[in-house]
Amino acid sequence: MNVGIIGGGFTGLTAALELLKKGYSVTVFERQPYWGGLSASFEILPHLSIERFYHHLFTNDSEILDLCQELGVSQKLKVLDGKTSHLYEDKIYPLDDPLSVLKFAPLSFVDRLRFGLVTLYLKLKSNSRGFDETAAAQWLRRWYGPRSYQVVWQPLLQGKFSSYYDRISMTWFWARVKKRTPQLIYPEGGFQLIIDALVKEVQDRGGRMILDVTIEGIKQSSSGEWRLSFLKGEDLTFDKLIFTASLQTFTRMFTDLPSEYRDRLNSINYLSAHILILVLSRRLSPHYWINVGDTSYPFLVVGEQSNLLGLDYYEGKSVVYLGNYLPDGDRRLGLSNEQLVELYLPFLEKINPEFNKTWIERAINFVGPFAQPVVDMAYKSKIPPIETPLTNLYLATMAQIYPWDRGINYAVKLAKDLVRDFF
Repeated sequence: MNVGIIGGGFTGLTAALELLKKGYSVTVFERQPYWGGLSASFEILPHLSIERFYHHLFTNDSEILDLCQELGVSQKLKVLDGKTSHLYEDKIYPLDDPLSVLKFAPLSFVDRLRFGLVTLYLKLKSNSRGFDETAAAQWLRRWYGPRSYQVVWQPLLQGKFSSYYDRISMTWFWARVKKRTPQLIYPEGGFQLIIDALVKEVQDRGGRMILDVTIEGIKQSSSGEWRLSFLKGEDLTFDKLIFTASLQTFTRMFTDLPSEYRDRLNSINYLSAHILILVLSRRLSPHYWINVGDTSYPFLVVGEQSNLLGLDYYEGKSVVYLGNYLPDGDRRLGLSNEQLVELYLPFLEKINPEFNKTWIERAINFVGPFAQPVVDMAYKSKIPPIETPLTNLYLATMAQIYPWDRGINYAVKLAKDLVRDFF
């Protein structure tokens, strides 16, 4: 059987590998001139790549860790201390473990104890039962207390989900707490190492890989076969199709979807991932990860990648991610690298009063459309199944990994589940 896969991120590539292991003929199509989707890298320094959008793994990410073992790259995975801090009123506080919670000065001692106990409860809770239709904002305000909600959770929810923040399901928040581990994993060589190994394995097993391709039309025959036509090249026919790009692209490409099903997919709102990466001549801060608890800042997170791996890894340079999740129409999505630097500069000086624009050796921004589904209280009822209403067409996107948050581990799991259950 001949299977076409649209989308060359981790879901599409893993699905290709699993199908090839079962004896299927597979062709993978990717619109971009590179593999990896939102996990893809670019050359940040000569002969040194970094992801366009920040990534790391948790030590309990078993699906991707098993895949790395299979691909023979496990020895390149580095277990690292990735401490999280919280910025509040222009001061940065460690907020990553019980001791740092007890020392978190913006909260009273009673609120600190309450913060730790409620977090422990969420960590120990085995499932999200009762949380799907509960607003995270409401639950967090009630159980953590008004002060903790104001100082920590409300600005982070607003930064993550914009105007949707008070409608986010508590299940999403529970999953974030449940999944987190004290240590992080990052591949030596970046995630491009895993992508390259996965692409090579697919090719070595006979998979056909086509980059930088534009699909102009998709039609299904009366016998159920799918015919793909392209801007360049001859048409190709497949017995089955797997689609792994965004739901918006899916509804645009497949025009014969039932209206009720199409409306269901279109009811899921999305935010774009937005990143400005800076290469600095010296460190911005001693912290790896800073959650910005102040909505006046024009970015939500500061991820100083070189504090995770060490300055030596980046040839003495400090590499910093300044990250956001933005709705359509936000002006930051249209700003140039230089304009973003000027916008962010006063706030970088608050993080480090010694910071100077001359430290910046390179600045580059990336936008990932439809990167973050808005996981509202009705989200569970909106999730489409893998099997679509159209015969021999399967859907596998980051919108379907609920209750877990989007990430490489669940892209791999989704692909394996699809192939196991439907092929």
